[in-house]
Amino acid sequence: MVQKNPYIGYRPTWAEVNLDNLSFNLAQIRKRIPHSTRVMACVKADAYGHGLIPISLRLVAEGVDYLAVASIDEAIRLRQARISKPILVLGLILKQDIEPLFDYDIVPTVCTEDFARVLDVMAGARGRVARVHIKVDTGMGRIGVLSQDAFAFIQKIKRLKNIQIEGVFTHLASADVDRAFTNKQLRLFRGLVNRCEARGIHIPLVHAANSMGVVSYARSHFSMVRPGLILYGLYPAKGLSIHLKPVLSLKTRVIYKKCVHKGSGISYGHTYITPKNTSVITLPIGYGDGYPRNLSNCGPVLINDAAFTISGRVCMDQIMVDVGSRAVEVGDEVILIGSSATRRITAEQLAELSGTIPYEIVCGLGSRVPRIYTPAVARSEENRQFARYERKLPVRMLETSGWPDTFCYTHDISARGLQLVTERPLAPRMQVKLALEAQREPPVHTQGTVVWARQNSVGLYHAGVKLDKSDLSGMCAGASGGF
Repeated sequence: MVQKNPYIGYRPTWAEVNLDNLSFNLAQIRKRIPHSTRVMACVKADAYGHGLIPISLRLVAEGVDYLAVASIDEAIRLRQARISKPILVLGLILKQDIEPLFDYDIVPTVCTEDFARVLDVMAGARGRVARVHIKVDTGMGRIGVLSQDAFAFIQKIKRLKNIQIEGVFTHLASADVDRAFTNKQLRLFRGLVNRCEARGIHIPLVHAANSMGVVSYARSHFSMVRPGLILYGLYPAKGLSIHLKPVLSLKTRVIYKKCVHKGSGISYGHTYITPKNTSVITLPIGYGDGYPRNLSNCGPVLINDAAFTISGRVCMDQIMVDVGSRAVEVGDEVILIGSSATRRITAEQLAELSGTIPYEIVCGLGSRVPRIYTPAVARSEENRQFARYERKLPVRMLETSGWPDTFCYTHDISARGLQLVTERPLAPRMQVKLALEAQREPPVHTQGTVVWARQNSVGLYHAGVKLDKSDLSGMCAGASGGF
C-alpha cells in the first residue's frame, strides 16, 4: 500500500521544489559577478512556475537585493507576504493603475514621458518621491525608449521634482545565439550610461544581464544583474560553464494498468499502435496540467529507474505508457522531470523534444499541480510542547490586508498554536489576527505568526500559526464543537 502524502491532495501528481538547490544556484551566480554587483532575482510568472512566495522568501533570506515581477498584482502578493525588499515591475503600467505603487511601495518601469508626468503629480500630492527604473530598447524591439532617444528622455525625467531615477536597464535579445549583436547592445547601453555620468547624472542601479549575460558576458554585469532561469537550475543554452542544480521535479503515480493485444490503438487518433501483446499504464497528468501535448509519442518517463516513452497523444488529464512486460504496478512513482537512481529527465530535454524553451516547460505547469517544498519550513518551529487536538472551527481573518470574507477553518489546535486551512496561501512570518467562532460559544480572538505554510490540495492551503500570548487550552481537550 502506497503511503499517502498528505500535502498533494487526492490526485497523485505533484511538483517537488528543492529550496536548497535554489540557494546553491544563487551562490553560483554570485561567484560569477563582482562582489559589489547587486542581484535582482526574477520571480515573475509565479517564480517561473516554482511558487512566488516560497521562492521569494528563500531568496530574501539569502540576501538578494531586489525582486523583479511582471505586474503590480505579483508585487502586491509579495507585500502581503510581508516581503519588504525593493520590487521592480518589469512590465508597463497604465496611468489609472498608479495608485497601488504608493500603497505597496512598488517601483515601476518607465519609458514614456506621459506616464512619468502623471506619476510625478501623484507623488507630489502625497509628499512622496517615486523611484523609477527607465527601460532602454537597445535592440529587443519590445518596450523601452529607443537607445538614440534615451539620453534626452532621461534628462526630461530628471527634471521632474518628485521622481528619482533609481535605475536604468535594457534587455539582451539574442545573448544565447548572437554574440556580435549582444556586444552591440552592450556598447549602446554602456555609451548611454557613460554619457549620463559625464553630464552629472548618476543612476545607481544599472542592469542588463539576464541569465545568459550573467554566465557569458562579464561586460553586462554593471552594478546589478537580473538572473531568472539559472536561479531555478535551468540552462538558457547548451555548454555553459556554470554548474547548476534543478530546483523543480515533476512526479505522478501509476493509477491504472491493463493488458492489451498487439495492434491496439492507444489514445486519441490511435497515433500509437501496440507492436505486440503488452501492458499499458495510465498516469494522471496531461496538457491541462501544463504537460505539453507536443510530447505525444516522444515524452520520456522514469519508473523504478527504467526509462519509457509516452504512448499516443497526451490527453487533457491523462497520458498512457506502454511498459511491455516490465514490473510496473498501480501506485508506482513516475518521474517526468527529475532524477532516479541512475537516470535523469530535464526540463531542457522536454523543451527540445516539444519544440519550445525550458521557460515554457516550468512556467506552464498549472495550479492544480501542488508544489511541495523541501526542506519545508520546519514544523518544529510550531510550538509543540502543548498537546494538539483535532478540531474544525470556522475562523475569520481580522485586519489582514487582502483577505475579506475568506473561507478559513482550523485543522487542529493546541494551547499556543493552531493549523489553518485556507483558500488563499499564507506565508511564513505573516502576522495574523483571528476570531475562532465555535457554535454556541462566544468568538475567541487571538493573534500570532505563521511559521510554516504549504499547499494541501487544489485550492486549499495549510498553515501553522504560533500564537503570541493567547491560551486556547479551553478550546482544546475534549473539544467537540465545529461548524
